[in-house]
Amino acid sequence: MFLQELSSSVIPNIDSVDSKLLNRKMKCIQRIRYNLRNKFWSEYLEQLRQHALKRDMFRKLCFGDVLVDEINKRRINCPLDKIIEIFPGWDIVA
Repeated sequence: MFLQELSSSVIPNIDSVDSKLLNRKMKCIQRIRYNLRNKFWSEYLEQLRQHALKRDMFRKLCFGDVLVDEINKRRINCPLDKIIEIFPGWDIVA
């Protein structure tokens, strides 16, 4: 994952280290890492799901379909395009 421990060459004096403090810090670090990992995966999976829903909403384009080129103009002034050939893209949407 993207949170990895950094290796250090410094070793603290064992006599001056408080075990309770170390345990508390370690639990805090583990909790933060766990929460961050869960948040990352839940948001990432939600974005993937939304992307899949958007992709499925578009119907497949077929040969001979007519498309409106600009949607901000009045319909009478909108240039129209007709599909004469389909090239499927990398995202499987033609």
